[in-house]
Amino acid sequence: MMVELQRRIEKLEMRLSRVIEELDRESCICGKVIFHHTSDELQLILAEQCPIHGIVKPKFIMWRPENYPLAPEYRKYCKCPSNPWRDFLEGKRLRPTRDELMEHNNARVIPQSDKEGRLQSEREFQQERARITDIIARHEEALRTSRENQ
Repeated sequence: MMVELQRRIEKLEMRLSRVIEELDRESCICGKVIFHHTSDELQLILAEQCPIHGIVKPKFIMWRPENYPLAPEYRKYCKCPSNPWRDFLEGKRLRPTRDELMEHNNARVIPQSDKEGRLQSEREFQQERARITDIIARHEEALRTSRENQ
């Protein structure tokens, strides 16, 4: 009787262990491709903690144009101005017409004659790129440190 009870307990413990492992895999946010529009968004996304591993270890980090949405769990960080195509892809509105898209895109174009505007835009782009590179480097260093301390 005691041996049978011991076997049943061991069997239940093994089953419980498998259930816990499955729940852990489902709640882990590591190993995903992380898309971002801006350095601010990327910093907030990488600051999230994985409930299993602590520091998030992304599979890949990639910039995404602001007319495409971020993953649903990261949309709360998007501070980009409204975009008719992104709003459509997120299910917030009907498909925009060609005229709406043209109007939206034309409002953002810097005229060829505005040399100072183009130079300013290029400087801003280079600064943003440098911030993103720095954020990724600091995150990778935090990952290395975390692994060494385990």
